[in-house]
This record gives sequence, C-alpha cells and structure tokens, in this order.
Amino acid sequence: MSRDERQLTAEKIIRDPDQRKFIAQVTWFGLLLFVFVPLMTGLGLPFFLGLTDSPGEGILVRASHLLFSGGGSLAVAMIPVLAFTKVRFLQQLWVSMWFPVLVVCLAIQIIMYREFGTEVDGRILGLFQGNISALWIHACEVYRMPWVLTGYGFLCIAVAIWIVRPHRKVWKISFWPSLIVIGLMAAGGAFSIAMGYSSSKANHYHPDKVATVPVMQVSGFIAKWLRQDQGEDYERILKLAGEMKEASAHSEITRRLGQSPESYVRRTAETPEWLKKRPSHVFCFVLESIQSELLEDPALRVASPYLNRFQDEGVSVPYFCASGRSTISAVHSSMAGVGPQSRYPVPRALERFKLDTLPRMMKRAGYHPLFYAASHRRFGYKGDSCEAYGYEDFVGIPDVAEELESNGWGVSDGDFFEWCRERLTDLERGHFVTFLNVSNHVPFDAPVDELKPDYLLSEEAIDRFTGRSDKSRTQSAEHVLYSDVKMGQMAEWLRERYPDALFVFFGDHCGSVDGTADPDKVPFILWNDNVIDPDVDTSRWFGTHMDIVATLANVVLPEGEGYRTLGEPVWSLADDRVSRSRESILTKQGKFDRQLGQLAGFDGAGKVYSHSLEDSFLKASALDALSWGYLQGKYLGSGELVAD
Repeated sequence: MSRDERQLTAEKIIRDPDQRKFIAQVTWFGLLLFVFVPLMTGLGLPFFLGLTDSPGEGILVRASHLLFSGGGSLAVAMIPVLAFTKVRFLQQLWVSMWFPVLVVCLAIQIIMYREFGTEVDGRILGLFQGNISALWIHACEVYRMPWVLTGYGFLCIAVAIWIVRPHRKVWKISFWPSLIVIGLMAAGGAFSIAMGYSSSKANHYHPDKVATVPVMQVSGFIAKWLRQDQGEDYERILKLAGEMKEASAHSEITRRLGQSPESYVRRTAETPEWLKKRPSHVFCFVLESIQSELLEDPALRVASPYLNRFQDEGVSVPYFCASGRSTISAVHSSMAGVGPQSRYPVPRALERFKLDTLPRMMKRAGYHPLFYAASHRRFGYKGDSCEAYGYEDFVGIPDVAEELESNGWGVSDGDFFEWCRERLTDLERGHFVTFLNVSNHVPFDAPVDELKPDYLLSEEAIDRFTGRSDKSRTQSAEHVLYSDVKMGQMAEWLRERYPDALFVFFGDHCGSVDGTADPDKVPFILWNDNVIDPDVDTSRWFGTHMDIVATLANVVLPEGEGYRTLGEPVWSLADDRVSRSRESILTKQGKFDRQLGQLAGFDGAGKVYSHSLEDSFLKASALDALSWGYLQGKYLGSGELVAD
C-alpha cells in the first residue's frame, strides 16, 4: 500500500470515480441490509408468528423507529468503510462481513420473538446468565441451528463472492444521492438514539415492541457481554464479599457456612406445634405488586379488606422481604429455595437442579402441582421454568382462553379466577395450586366499577398512594382493591369447597405505596384455622422468598423426612440464621444493608448476639455462591467444584 493510498481526503473521494461508485454501492447495499430487511422483518413478524391479536397496532410508529434506528446502524457501519476507502482489500472484507452479521442478528431476533414475544435486550438475554453457550444449546435443540448455519454459510460465501468480484455492476447508482441518504439516515438515527425512543417503553413484555433494528439490539448486547467479566463463578462471588482465606472456593464456602455445603443443604422436617392437621390441599397465591403498608397502615385496610382479614385470622410473618423487584425473581427464589440472582438460566439448565424445589417437594408429599397464571406463559420464561422446577402443568390463561379479553399483560383477575373455578370444582386428590394474578399492574384497565357500591375507597386511602395526579392515585388504589377482592373471593370459594385446605399468600415484589416504607417488604400469610392455630406468636419471625420451600416442607412432609434447600423455616430463631434479600441480608438482629452500612432492627434491636453481622454477611455470600452454582446446574463435590 503506497503513501498515496494511506492518505484519504474528501476531495479524493469525490473526484475518484471508482471511489464514488464504491461508496454509492455500499450505501445501497447497507440500506438493503440495515433498513429494508429489518423493516420487513420488524413489521412482518407480529403477523407471521402470531405474536399478538393486533399485529397492526402502532405500525406507523414502529415503522418510523425502524427506519431511523436503521439509519443509525448504517451510519455506524459506514465509518470503517470510509476509513478503508483507499484500501480495496479491507473494503471488500468489511462489506462482506455485513451480511453474516445481519443474518446472525436476525436469527437471534426471531428466536427471541418466538421465546419471549419481545425485543432483544439485556433484561431478556439476562435469563441466559449472559451465557451465549446456553443460548446456543437451546437454539440447537429447538431451532436446528446446525442445519440453518450450514445453509447460511453457503449463502454468505455466495454474497461475499458477489461483493468482491472484479466488476461490480448491479444497477446504476449515483454518488450524491447516496451521500444525502447517509446524512439523513444518520441524523435520524442519532436523534432516535439521543431521545432513547421506544414505541412501547411502558410495557416491557408487550409483543408489539418489534420496533428496534435487530442489528443494533443484538450487537449492542454482544458488545456489552464482551466487555463484562465472563469469569463469574463461585470464587468471584465470594471475593466480592471479602478476602478469601482458603485455597479453594469449596473450602472457603465451608469456612463461611461453618459446615460443608453438602451437609448445610440437608434439612429434616419437624412438624410445627401450631399445625393442627395435614392440609388436604395447598392453594398458593402469588400477589402481584402488593405493598406491605396494606397490612400495616390502618388507613389502607379499606384498600385490601380480604388480605387484612386473612392476616387477622391466620399466621403472618411480620418481616418478610422479596428477592428482587421483578416477578421472575420471586418465582425462581420461592420455587427453588435459593437466594436472589441478577440473572437466571434457561429452563433446560434447571432440569439438572439438585435441590428440592417447591413443586417437587409438594409432589413427593402427595399433592398434584399446578400453576395458573393470568399472564402469558412466555413472559419471563416463567412457564417453562416452573415446569422445569416440577409443576406438572403451567397454564397461561390468555394462551388457552382466547375468548377472554386481555391486555398486554393478561386477563383481569375476575376472569382469571372465574376460569380457575371451573377447573377446581371437584378435586378428588390433594392438589398444590399456585395462582399468579396481574390486574394490580399497568395499564390499569380492569373492570373496577363492578365492585361498587359494595366496596368504596376513602379519600384518605387514595391519598396514601403515589401518583402524579388524582386520577393515577385513584387508579392504583382501585386496582389494588379489585385484585384483593377477586383474590379473597376465590380463597373463600375454595375454603367452602375444601375446608381443610391451607392457603398461602405472598407478594412477588413491590414498591412502597407512599414512598416511606421498606420497599423490599411483602406480605406472607398462612390462613385457615381448620389447619393452623392462629394464636401462635409470630412476632419474631422473618424470612425471604428463599425460605418458602423449607417453611412448607415442614408443614406437608412427614416428621423426620429429609429435604434439600438453602432456605430455612420462617420461624427459625437460630442465632446464625441468614436469609438473602436483594442487596440486604436478614438475621435475627434485623435487616442489614451493607451498601448503606446500616442495620434496620426488627427484633430486639440493640441486642448483641454471638453471631456478628460480618459473619452473617460472609455466610450470605456463601449462600449466594451456592445459589449461583445450583442454578447453573453445578454442585459441590467433596473438596472441589465439579460440573454436573
């Protein structure tokens, strides 16, 4: 390469006919790959894949976003082309890479649409634990990717030959129109990126979010993934919590737990004294976005009359915290009995799970485990995850009851529980049924007026809710009330038919109603005085989602039977007991937030126990490492970490 070739100026590009022709051809080829193909894909997928009942919704907005973000993709891709303008080999190499990159991005995009009904982003691909190999295994098993890539390889070769052949003459292309197109598309793309525009940002899982160019989505995620430390394992998790004093992760976990991990996970069922009889059925209600203030603020009792009544008549844990701020975190942690994780693996990895999950444990106790959700089963991969954990069936009501009206999240709680009643009328054998509602959620369009005039909210209660306007506060309050009433009526109906059933209520996650209470706290209630003694003293009980497996194991399993979990019963008052809640830990002394460096005491604040807070935090890190390992399909062998 001569010195003249290394020097590049705008004047040379404009005067050299070959350079102008090359840039013009590259521009239109880029438009084809980055704009027209994604435009057709983004607008067509909702129709061809049946992702939504209204595939034409917002089509003009989506088309505009595809057009401009495609311009952003094209502008970014053109930078190396201009830099390599005088070096023909690099030109040909770079352009020939465009087609393979685009096809890979589109393939990943289609898989994401099929699996999640949403666009590719960090939150969705986070379910793969940032692990591209997990995504690859899943794609091979379900989408026959080896065969697809074989055909794709031949196609790429053909395209590359077409691009780099000596005499490129496809159609007559002018340089100046090409340059203007690049400028307009780049400006539109820059504006789109700067504004952070999204056609349906308010509804993360809505299938109409098909409006972002796959190249930008996937390449952005891959770039982020490549920048991250992919070495996260037991040792890295432990080092984040403190200096490792042992040579191996296994030895360090043993030191922090005070016993080997193999022995730590082994529990033995001990029937609590307040349990009157073994329940005939267990009905578990996972409450969407229910705040703890509803049970603590007297002014808010009117917004949740049934939940407050069940608390008064049953057994309630006064300090129970959510594992995270999303429903999927609650599902994983409560079903698996592990601490919260920032990302969760695909369900196929969970099939090798070594602990006793909640549905498997209930099945071993003689109950038939079913999961009914008012939302689609694909949301957050909950359907496949729950079945991997052991539910015999996960039913997303909108997927099987097309006659029911639904919004982007699912069917209203009234329709949801009515549909469930028809399936639960005559249960001959013991059942463990989990319900997940959605009406206490945006877009707040449930038929709340049907509660009037039997249920009315006071202005004082409405004013307790956060919101930018009176209308938004009223909507929030009315939908909390609606969800509570429909849930309560379902529980009463079930108790009338099955008087010896146990009812379990717990929140998935929440934010504070008025912004003043602990945002991590959620309700946890056991109800039915035919099964439990409500007079038991629960004032010192505490726990998180990871403790639900151990709690119910002691209720349904025979005395002395073993089970395996990382959590402990909510009534355990061992001095060294630790439970994990997002960035905090719960101990007998209270809730300790290391980031804030403060202790929020909820039991005997000020007392000093033999187990220090630092020891508790180190133990919590060991639980984090074990949770990560079990969820990844790995276990701890004696003395070393062994992949399953």
